[in-house]
Amino acid sequence: EFEVEIMRKVIKIIDFMISLSGILASLFIFFTCFFVTWGIIARYFHLSAHWVEPATIYMFIAISFLTISSTMRANEHVRVDILTSKLPKQAAKILDTCLMLFCVVFFTFVTVVTYKMFLNSWVLKTKDLSILQVPIWIPQLFVVIGWCVFILSLLRYIWSIWFDEATINEDQVVGEE
Repeated sequence: EFEVEIMRKVIKIIDFMISLSGILASLFIFFTCFFVTWGIIARYFHLSAHWVEPATIYMFIAISFLTISSTMRANEHVRVDILTSKLPKQAAKILDTCLMLFCVVFFTFVTVVTYKMFLNSWVLKTKDLSILQVPIWIPQLFVVIGWCVFILSLLRYIWSIWFDEATINEDQVVGEE
């Protein structure tokens, strides 16, 4: 019971981080729409809006990486279940767990490499070649954050494979949808 209580708190923290990254991505989507609309209007009136393209590109990068964990939590990720659908339930759970553990190891490696790239850009004060001269560490930071939260969502997913979601979510009544 004590371990379950600790896991509930850990899951709540992970869920909060996933929700926070989703909210941040939603804000970036809003600003991307606003900036693109402004770019169209500015072009029509022959106003300068050279900043729109690089700003929206960097926001798309942030959106992409910040929403990966939300997709994982919602169990909407791409998966091929040809093999697992033919296996007994317990064997499918073991295979799914092994695959997710492999993903945790792989994406931890990717996160470390991405973090080193971010740190290098920070130290060298590297800037992009656009008119904005954006420090390149800014979009790289969102990639690192996205990968970190994604790894946490993978761990959350592994927990949900072995324990009923009602065990994780204390507010939910068993059998309630």
